[in-house]
Amino acid sequence: MLISINFYLSKKIQDLFRMSTEFYNINLKKCKMKMTILALVFATGFSTVALAQEKKENVKVPSVVEQAFQRQHPNIKAKWEKEDGKYEAGFKQNGKKMSVLYTAAGTLEESEVEIATDQLPASVPQYITQHKLGPIKEAAKITKANGTVLYEAEVKSGDALFDVKGNFVTLKKD
Repeated sequence: MLISINFYLSKKIQDLFRMSTEFYNINLKKCKMKMTILALVFATGFSTVALAQEKKENVKVPSVVEQAFQRQHPNIKAKWEKEDGKYEAGFKQNGKKMSVLYTAAGTLEESEVEIATDQLPASVPQYITQHKLGPIKEAAKITKANGTVLYEAEVKSGDALFDVKGNFVTLKKD
């Protein structure tokens, strides 16, 4: 009788073990499936964000825009981008990074020249520190077609623009 009870208990323990193993295997498979679906959702989300960027590089530049650029900057090769229907040529001249922005009709809208951060108006670093915008990564002087000059300070959250006197104008988010 003792042997039959031991056998019976042994059989029940084995059944319990088998059932718990099957339960964990099923849950493990569900977990793997959830992880796979989650990974696909993230991958799709990141690729959508990358495609939603407004700047487009290596674009077909209209000939009137290329001609306008070559008239102002002969023998300079530029990397072209299209942003909000306008064409931006990025290039180096005299060791400085520069860019010019044209309309689709070839009209110059603005030019931008890299400058050292110590060439920014004195109040710019003070404003950036007071408003906790982070360190200045790069600085530039922007000259609009009408002669208006702005200063640009690239910070953590975007590009902070200032007028000639160093007064804050706007923050263009990245």
